Amino acid sequence: MFKNANNQRKRWLGVTGLAAVALVAGSAAFIVARSVGDGSGVQAGEVLTIQTPVPTRASWPPYPPGKGPGKGPNYIDPPGREVTPIPGATPDTSQPWWYVPYQNADEVKPLFQGRVNGIVVSLDPAPEGVCGQYSNAELTAAEGTGVRIDLTYMPPKSSSSPPSGGPVVLCDGHPIAAEARFEVAPDESQGVYGGSFAIYRYQSEVAWAQAFGPADRWSAGNVDGIPAAILAPILPDIGYGNSAIAFFSGGIMTRVTADGLPLKQVYQIAEGLVR
Repeated sequence: MFKNANNQRKRWLGVTGLAAVALVAGSAAFIVARSVGDGSGVQAGEVLTIQTPVPTRASWPPYPPGKGPGKGPNYIDPPGREVTPIPGATPDTSQPWWYVPYQNADEVKPLFQGRVNGIVVSLDPAPEGVCGQYSNAELTAAEGTGVRIDLTYMPPKSSSSPPSGGPVVLCDGHPIAAEARFEVAPDESQGVYGGSFAIYRYQSEVAWAQAFGPADRWSAGNVDGIPAAILAPILPDIGYGNSAIAFFSGGIMTRVTADGLPLKQVYQIAEGLVR
């Protein structure tokens, strides 16, 4: 329920569609001209070919710092997979494909599995308990239970998105897990480029969270005083990349995951669940 590479590509790589349109526009234009005047110039029936030069690859970055057009020119290729950020450099979001070097650097790192602040971070789901019969119900079935999802904070321009399965899982008629998903529209005035987040709460005998990220993005923290495992986005202030906050209290595991949201907002979502 966590990894959402397709949505990420859709938001951050949306400019690729512009490139495809531009290549069509940059192909040779053929104009059939008819003669005019005294017969000088192009003769009737002659085909005039107008060539538009299209560079195959630009140097990187293609513009001086802060001088790029923001959404990227049509004929600039993205940097290759070997291009990674200069250590300590500040992202120049005016450049086309500005995020690709950061993505390149993150993708080569192995995904972490282990303990963070007493919580098992795994690539696998938490072990299931014993249950006679599973069933599904609407989110209202979780109200008043430990797995209820009562949000006291939502990022601006958030809207509900149907979860992949049933919102609430029942075991022998009792709610044991609940999930809610949301989309967040871009709000560049607040530094939000658009993304999504999800809350997943479930009964568990162990502090166990399925999440995906390299070791250098994980750290120990707390949510309203409760020990938590924190997966920061690739760029925490901008919110580029996936993130997660997981904490365990009273036999209930809570995991907030996000994609494209600043870490500050992910914290606010998590804190709102325990107040």
